[in-house]
Amino acid sequence: MNPTHTMPSAPDVGDPTSADILRCAALYLIRHGWHQGDMFTSPLQPTPAACAIGAIRMAVCGTPTSLYTGDQARQVGRAITLLAGHLHDTGRIPDGDHHCPLCPDDQEIIGDWNDEDDRTAAEVITALTDAADDWDHTHGGAR
Repeated sequence: MNPTHTMPSAPDVGDPTSADILRCAALYLIRHGWHQGDMFTSPLQPTPAACAIGAIRMAVCGTPTSLYTGDQARQVGRAITLLAGHLHDTGRIPDGDHHCPLCPDDQEIIGDWNDEDDRTAAEVITALTDAADDWDHTHGGAR
């Protein structure tokens, strides 16, 4: 390439969708392991096993210890709300839990569901990918 030529830049694809984030969280659990009882097995490890919420955080932030930026907090919050809504809509949350898109208890709903004694990693991974697929279906896969 001639030094006067400039390299073409990558196209701007914008923020990931909530579906993108949930799929990345599922992949994170497949690669690094699933955990119950806390967000991470050891937040001092670069890629610790994680609960569903921890995996979402890792999908957005890339590290268990970083502080959220405004955009990251928004992305994590939207993905958590999507997953909580999906758990409610598919009857996966325990009886008595209620989902409200504006309620602050979406994390608690997911945490309680993740930490149930008979929960499996496969169920969590499936719920993450199913919620992502549902989002794509209702939004036409659009960004």
